[in-house]
Parts: sequence; structure tokens; C-alpha cells
Amino acid sequence: MSYHIVTIDSPEAALGCRDGQLTCRDKTGAERRLPMEDIASIIITSFSASIHSQLLIEAARLGVVLIFCEAFKPISLVLPANRSTDTLLTRAQVDLPPKVKEKLWSLTVDAKCQNQAALAALLAPGDAALSQIDGLLKGRNPHKEAAVARHFWGLWGRAVLGHDEFTRERSQPGANALLNYGYAVLLSTVLQKLFAVGLDPTFGIHHLPRERATPLAYDLMEPFRPRAMSESSSSPAPSGSAPFSSTAAQPWKGPRNPSQTSSSFGKKRGA
Repeated sequence: MSYHIVTIDSPEAALGCRDGQLTCRDKTGAERRLPMEDIASIIITSFSASIHSQLLIEAARLGVVLIFCEAFKPISLVLPANRSTDTLLTRAQVDLPPKVKEKLWSLTVDAKCQNQAALAALLAPGDAALSQIDGLLKGRNPHKEAAVARHFWGLWGRAVLGHDEFTRERSQPGANALLNYGYAVLLSTVLQKLFAVGLDPTFGIHHLPRERATPLAYDLMEPFRPRAMSESSSSPAPSGSAPFSSTAAQPWKGPRNPSQTSSSFGKKRGA
């Protein structure tokens, strides 16, 4: 059964297929292999990878999708002919009942707010805003996301920038530009995984579709925004701590699919 999501990020990688194995050779000549039958999809983020046609043929035969990225954002998909015409999953996304979408979005907002609270507690343990955020988490405020954000950004400005004047505006320079960059990296990562498991990012649960937009990616990145922000903050989390809520994965529980297993191929861990 195919289950690996393989990421190729090694510079100047040479990809091929031999004896039913995906091969990846780097510029030093070192080669790594993985059985093609164990692969669900291949994400290629390398800037100068070369690909043998035999890999494309074998990937098509086994139903493996290849995802090509530019600046780490998916730009092209190579799908097997039978997979490109399989619309069951897309139809399931489109036909999702409104009440289910509302429930999923509520879980997503809850996870985002919990992670904002966790980051706030790390950045400023003694800030008065923490009790207000905690109260909002326990309540049923229909505008919870906006209310928590208002207190959170004030705390973040005091803890990271040293003043109360920070306002989150995407068009502004300085810290806002740094946050924009972190969110762009997060969006690229979410898009890679959505395409890898066969979900169409055009159909979301809350964000509205528009030209050249990916609503589902915008929806699913929400709980992880605080994590992207923590990388942009000048106060890193204490070593060994893991404050962020695992409930961020709850909005899309769905059937457990082993194809969500991800592995890096072509670049050693920690390199």
C-alpha cells in the first residue's frame, strides 16, 4: 500500500526509477532508494532537479502524483490519467453540508485561539491580557477569533516589540512584513500537503473562493499561524517545551489515511 509523501529538496538531485525503486542521486554521486509501491506522492522543491522519463511512466502506472514547486509553492501537478479523472473526493468536498462546514470551522477557530493563548503564555507569562484570553477560550463568544486576536496582538506587541502600538496590517512594513513572510512559508507547506493527499484547495470550509485563491489552504493554516509567529518572535520558546495544541489537527479528522505519512528524501534530516 502506498503511504509515503516524499519530498525532494536536495540541490541538483537526479531522480529516476530502477527495479521498481525511486532513486535519488545527489551531486556527490550518493544514491538513496525507496520502493515506488510505498509512495503516494512526490513533492519536488529542489531548484535544479533532473527527472528520468522512466520515473514519470512508473509513477503513472502506480498512481503516484508528482508535485513541482517554485519557491516552495506548488506550481504544477503531474497526475496519472486515471487519477486526474477521479472526482469522488472533489465531489465530497463540494457537497459537504453547511452544518458540517460550520462545525469544522468552529473547531479550527478553537484550535487557533488555543495556540495563540499558548504562545502568549510563553512570550509574556505575567501579562494581564492572559486572563482575558483565558476567559474567552472558556466562553461561547460568537466573535471569539476577533476578540482573542485583539488581546493577543496587544500582548505580542508589548512582549516582542516593546510597545502597545502594534497593529496587524498586511500592507505595513517592519514586523508586519516579517509575519507576512512566515505566513507565506506556512501557506506553501499546507498547499504541498493538500495536493499530496488529493484534496482540492479550491473548495474550503469557510474562506470564500475567488480567482487564483486556495480557500481550503487558508482554512487549514489558521491553527498553525501562531507557530509561524513563534518563529518570527524575538523570544524563543524554552527548550524542550511543546505548548501548541494538538487539537489543531482536529478540523480534518476524517478517515485515517496512511498516505499522510511524510518523509524527506534527498536531504538528510538535520542537514
